[in-house]
Amino acid sequence: MLIITGCGHSGTLFVATLFHISHEPLIHRSAETACVRAWQDKEFARQWVKENFMGVERECNSFLVPFADAIRQEFPECNIFQLVRDPRNVVRSLISNDLYSGDNVSYHNIKLFDKSPIGEKWEELNQFQKTCWYWRLWNKKLRKLGCPVIRLEDLRGSPVHSKLKTFPCWKDWTKEQKDYFNKIVWPEAKYYGYEKI
Repeated sequence: MLIITGCGHSGTLFVATLFHISHEPLIHRSAETACVRAWQDKEFARQWVKENFMGVERECNSFLVPFADAIRQEFPECNIFQLVRDPRNVVRSLISNDLYSGDNVSYHNIKLFDKSPIGEKWEELNQFQKTCWYWRLWNKKLRKLGCPVIRLEDLRGSPVHSKLKTFPCWKDWTKEQKDYFNKIVWPEAKYYGYEKI
């Protein structure tokens, strides 16, 4: 059993193609909406895994981050790898693809906390700030589980299914955005060898 998971837009399709495993297989597409509830409800996550996993899965799927500890509990023999990518590129890609845009897609608008460790209230954050927290907390969850890390930048190959970016490159972010990114993202990004802007 092999699961590769990580923050969305970290290269799951590329890695699935490279390792010849499934990318978000249809049987687990329900994780797209279930992951919202699983982020807050550990018992729900465990029940979802019991009902949807057979113990023979081999897939790369970013929606499985909230289920990672439940998968490990139910299938202790499972190999779970954490996929990470330069957070500057991930934040840009996620915002370009409507994360925290206020649309009606549930997993685009997952609430990660009521009040952050630095005292911010979720409702007071803008799209950029929420996306920075998304990268930090999804990666931190997997790191705390001790999953072996695969850095996208360390792999060879050409991007797969690269989408158009409407949000600017990090070099063109405002000073306020760069400062916030460094404050929120870097405390987690440093564990993977990424630097401040």
